[in-house]
Amino acid sequence: MGVLWFAREGIDSTIGFAAYDLPLKTIVTNLGGERNFQFHSRLDRPPLTSLARSGHAVDYRLVLLELDVTEAETANWRAGFYKVAFSPVEVWEKLGQPLEAGQHLAGTSGRKKRQTKAVDET
Repeated sequence: MGVLWFAREGIDSTIGFAAYDLPLKTIVTNLGGERNFQFHSRLDRPPLTSLARSGHAVDYRLVLLELDVTEAETANWRAGFYKVAFSPVEVWEKLGQPLEAGQHLAGTSGRKKRQTKAVDET
């Protein structure tokens, strides 16, 4: 699974939220292939410095893909964050409705938070 983040860059920070948590193959296929993903930073240097949520994709300017080590190795990619060559509005059009506000993944490694929550609920 990969996490797609919608983000906007400010003077002192980059604000964003986890919009999608989908299989990497689904993300890559629906967003036109590997050429649309450019490595941005390592996992230990997340580009998101704070989290906030708006109900409108147009409030964001940047889409980032987060891949952890296991997922990256399976796909023969580098673990970390990738800039996506599409705007949040374009991603929304291609992938459909993002996660609901109550479903957003907190923290810079949202996928782990969601898995922990799922374990707690069982």
